[in-house]
Amino acid sequence: MTTIEIPINKSRIVLLPFLFISVITPAILFAYYLSLDGIFSIKLILVLVIAIPVLLLVLWIGTKKIISKKPGLVLDNMGVLDNANLSETGIIPWNNISQVNMVNHQYSYFIILHLKNSDSILNKLQSTRLRLAKNNIQAFGSPVAINVSNLKIDRFELLEILNNKTLL
Repeated sequence: MTTIEIPINKSRIVLLPFLFISVITPAILFAYYLSLDGIFSIKLILVLVIAIPVLLLVLWIGTKKIISKKPGLVLDNMGVLDNANLSETGIIPWNNISQVNMVNHQYSYFIILHLKNSDSILNKLQSTRLRLAKNNIQAFGSPVAINVSNLKIDRFELLEILNNKTLL
């Protein structure tokens, strides 16, 4: 069985902070022009107090992913290792995967790995990563949702590889 390493789509990750800025700038301008008390408006301060830390977080995470030498996704005889997403659940053994499907969610495609035993993955995670995995469970019914848009591979090709593990 061979190993398939799929790189991260770094150009997409570079664009995320610019997308965030293009969305938050109108909100800042809107809050500024709505205020009657000028630059020290409560609305404007609230937007900035939320926007600046989130922008710094997006920049920090994006920079970490861009300079990382790890592949975004590794498929080998042991299972699936997802390094592209923030939850980084570790290696998911093939025998724990019961079903693989793809969903379109908020303009991105996600490959969902439905697990026989989700607790084996959740017990290894802590704090923020555990919270992200639980959010995936609420949104997708599984703690493992791989954002295919963050990977340099055709989504249908990846789905076929995952559904037909014998290609590995």
